[in-house]
Amino acid sequence: MALPSPPPSCYLAGLALNLAVMAVAVELFAIPYLAARIPATGISFIGNHLGQSRITFHGQRPERVKGLLLPMTLPGTGNL
Repeated sequence: MALPSPPPSCYLAGLALNLAVMAVAVELFAIPYLAARIPATGISFIGNHLGQSRITFHGQRPERVKGLLLPMTLPGTGNL
C-alpha cells in the first residue's frame, strides 16, 4: 500500500507557523534570532506532526506489527 502524499497546505502551514513564532519571539520578546529558532522549530515540528496525522492520514489506522519487539533478558532481572 502506497502512502498518501501530503497536500502542500501542510507544508505551507508549517512554514507560516515557524515564521509566526519567530516573529513573536524576536519582535515582542526581544529574543536573539538564533535562540528564537529553538522554540520555533519545536512548535512547528509538533504542528506539522499534528497536521500530517489529522489531514494526510485521516481515517487510517496503522496495523499492528507483530514480532518486532523481541524479549530482552537482563542479568538478574529475568525476561522483561
